[in-house]
Amino acid sequence: MATLWPNGSITLLVESVVALAIFAGLASVLAAQLQTNQQLLDQRIDKLAANGQNGGPGTNFSIDQKAAAGSSDMTGSFPGSILLPGSDTSLKVYGEIDEVLGYGFAGGNPGSRNGSFSQSPRPSKVGFETRTPTSLGEARTVIEFDR
Repeated sequence: MATLWPNGSITLLVESVVALAIFAGLASVLAAQLQTNQQLLDQRIDKLAANGQNGGPGTNFSIDQKAAAGSSDMTGSFPGSILLPGSDTSLKVYGEIDEVLGYGFAGGNPGSRNGSFSQSPRPSKVGFETRTPTSLGEARTVIEFDR
């Protein structure tokens, strides 16, 4: 008697449907967790924004760039930046420098010389970002150097 389904095809089909149902359930659980986390983050941002607008000198968070520029500390108008003295310009210096250093000890690898120091630079990046409030909006400058 001829069959339309080769051996194991129905089993494979059932297992695939069950796996798909499990993944769909996991996806909905993860989506719910992400939505909850997003709501908590939104509440935290709103709270920080309210503190930044109502706080006096020394506040570290500000949506209003003028408020950060007028404060007595060096906190810039965006995260990770400092306020340049005598101006409304905020500066952020960022990047990464990667270097591999090595030293060959006595009894180490047979191919290395004992007591030798090695140095090998790797790809690195340094960047500068400035933001200055103007009458036309915020002026931004970004300069990056790669190796």
